[in-house]
Amino acid sequence: MSNRTTLKAFFETDDVPTESQFADLIDSNLNLTDDTTDEITEGSTNLFESAAASTAEAEAGTEGSLRAFSPRNIQRAIAALQAINVIIDTPLITSGFTFSNRIYLLNLSSAVAFLPPASPSAGDQFGIIDATRSISSSVYCQIRFASSGVKFHGTNVNINIQKQDASVVFEYVNTATGWVIIRGSIT
Repeated sequence: MSNRTTLKAFFETDDVPTESQFADLIDSNLNLTDDTTDEITEGSTNLFESAAASTAEAEAGTEGSLRAFSPRNIQRAIAALQAINVIIDTPLITSGFTFSNRIYLLNLSSAVAFLPPASPSAGDQFGIIDATRSISSSVYCQIRFASSGVKFHGTNVNINIQKQDASVVFEYVNTATGWVIIRGSIT
């Protein structure tokens, strides 16, 4: 297998690539039918997963560097979130509404306001996952706790989730405390 620079050199203007150069090009690429991510390694580093967020980062909604979630790590994050007994809503959410006790996969193209679940009871949970990496400082998810008459960590505030790849789960405690974050973060 060759790196991209070597492969590109095989196919420059007026070059006539050989059979072995074409074979090298084919063998240097991932084939979803023939290869598994466990086979794509360099030493102890899995090259496929090194471009994706780690499981811990996926679960916490944090990132060590700019990367895309792999389908495998999204699956792991969803499995970890399911362990807290909240239903994952699979359609991508693009506009605001009142959340219920579910985890929502977001695909936002502009800032969108959401309301927390109405009439919550202690132990109720809801959450969001930035499934398409669309959240940013200008395209954010606003959760309107104060506007709905419930507190967030004991204060009357609305919060903006502006962190790309956010994965946050909230739980309702009581009237005085309101909703708290139990998994992930908003900063």
